[in-house]
Amino acid sequence: TVTPFVGGIGVVCAFMCAVGVVASGSNGFPFRLDAMAAGVLIMFITGFADDLLNLHYRIRLCIQAMVGVIMIFGGGVVLRDFGHLGSASVVSLGYVGIPLTLIATIGAINALNMIDGIDGLSGSISLVSLVLIALALHHSGNVAYFSLVMIIAGGVAGFLIYNLRYPGHRRARCFLGDNGSMVLGYAFAWLLSDLCQETKGVRVITPVTTLWLFAVPLIDTLCVMMRRVWMGGSPFRADRYHLHHLFQRAGFRVQDTVFILASVQFFF
Repeated sequence: TVTPFVGGIGVVCAFMCAVGVVASGSNGFPFRLDAMAAGVLIMFITGFADDLLNLHYRIRLCIQAMVGVIMIFGGGVVLRDFGHLGSASVVSLGYVGIPLTLIATIGAINALNMIDGIDGLSGSISLVSLVLIALALHHSGNVAYFSLVMIIAGGVAGFLIYNLRYPGHRRARCFLGDNGSMVLGYAFAWLLSDLCQETKGVRVITPVTTLWLFAVPLIDTLCVMMRRVWMGGSPFRADRYHLHHLFQRAGFRVQDTVFILASVQFFF
């Protein structure tokens, strides 16, 4: 059945609304939000072009690196330390933080893109993680960031109404597409990198917590790419050995697979 890749349009519209709302009501946010909005739009256009033209992975990686640079130097979001990691002093990264942030950004964008393989999966995992990030922000008292994340989560929830399978809705009416998955991956790269660093004496989450908040896409991507390299192939060549593919081969329905993996992400 022909299904349009337009879910990302709804998500990016919610994202732009979130940026507009927060920028109009919060001092000190606008410059960083301009950089965030620029990165989101670049990722959306790149993803849309990829959906239409199937861009070469080198082109995608170069553009993803570019938005990573925008995030670091335009938005001021960079990994400066790893927190305490069980020690009394903070483990500082120094100049290593910049390339590490760049790698993490590219990794997050592609991890969410790779797990977007069945109806409702990437959206459900994204929604779980966004709500948990919002709870951490609410606990820290950061109203502006909390509002931003909750509006984005609302956009994802709206998309899932048309993408999930449930009684009376046997197939997806639209897909997220690369245009949506790349935008959400970039959003996670920005949010997790920024919130795990100390700002004005406040650290919303610890650096190690970022791994748990993005655990399922991260584990899936690392395992799949390691397997491809082990088998002598390219880590960027698509195959059907992702977690959701393994569940399907084991006899699970699409909706059961989505429920299980989203629950695993929640418990992580």
